Amino acid sequence: MRKLLFFCLLSLSTAWGRDIPKLQQTTDVTCGVICVRASLLAEGLFAPSELALWERLIHHAWGRDPTLYDLAEVARDLGLQATVEWGMTLPRVKALHRSGERILLNWNFEGVGHCSLFRDYDGVNVYLMDPWVGWDPAIVPVSYFLGQWYQPVYFYGGGIRFSR
Repeated sequence: MRKLLFFCLLSLSTAWGRDIPKLQQTTDVTCGVICVRASLLAEGLFAPSELALWERLIHHAWGRDPTLYDLAEVARDLGLQATVEWGMTLPRVKALHRSGERILLNWNFEGVGHCSLFRDYDGVNVYLMDPWVGWDPAIVPVSYFLGQWYQPVYFYGGGIRFSR
């Protein structure tokens, strides 16, 4: 019975993408590349260092501020399928996550753009692998998170869907 229970839990963990490594960024600007790195590691793919990923991202951006599209291109170059999507809802993100995708969410954290990987949503809180604070999961009240995720100009419920 224990073996069956362990297998079921392992299967759910793998299928739902809950095996995201806990990583913390070491600079003010590398939250996005840390999310890409964690997704690569979770898929068993080669994951360059934080600095090497940042250099790839800057190269893709060609001298302008990097965007989600640049980050998705870096992920694709390293073997992940990466699709930028805007206007997502938390129920949709949860469904995508349960189907095995890893979802990078781009939101406003303390006045600046920030990337975190989705872990779960229960109607009250959003649970994230947050590379800035190093908490896993970082627990953010839904009302606060939605106010920061749907801010005009930059965010609009945006993110990147990662799969292999």
